[in-house]
Amino acid sequence: MKNQELLSSSKRRITIILIVTALILSIPLIAMQFTSEVKWTPTDFITAGILLLSTGLATELVIRNMKIGTFRTILLLVILLALFLIWAELAVGSSELHLLEVSSLKPCRNQFAKNYNF
Repeated sequence: MKNQELLSSSKRRITIILIVTALILSIPLIAMQFTSEVKWTPTDFITAGILLLSTGLATELVIRNMKIGTFRTILLLVILLALFLIWAELAVGSSELHLLEVSSLKPCRNQFAKNYNF
């Protein structure tokens, strides 16, 4: 009886994870219909889906296997922090960041070469 209740609540939570992931992914999909400022490619949707699903399933794993306590709370916060940091890094775009780094370093290298006759 207890196993069936645990299995039922587990299935319910996984269903909720899937529904919430689909709802979050539908936000940019709907926004793309009304504005040209949101431009997601299929790769963006796949990446965001993987990130959201893995976060949800990791959260489910911690909730299912850890007893209530401080360590469980810390693990859940670390999982959410990782989600937000990765999402923010992906939102910035690594190619833009790379171009910014290369363009900001170029004058420094030129100045260094002038000072040391390279």
